[in-house]
Amino acid sequence: MASHCRFSPSCSSYAREAITVHGLLKGGYFSCRRLLRCHPWHQGGYDPVPSCKGSQTMNKAEPDTTNRFDGH
Repeated sequence: MASHCRFSPSCSSYAREAITVHGLLKGGYFSCRRLLRCHPWHQGGYDPVPSCKGSQTMNKAEPDTTNRFDGH
């Protein structure tokens, strides 16, 4: 194997973050999937850990009024 990882972040950092964010089962699944892509015929590149579905931004149809100044 080469002395460098073809992905960013490295596979070990990816696995650590995936397990921290998604837990052992789902994070382990993401880590195994990433390792299966690590071969000489894959181009590599930036491959971040998928975010949790619960951490997505607020619904775009609803305005954000949390930091709104009324002037009173």
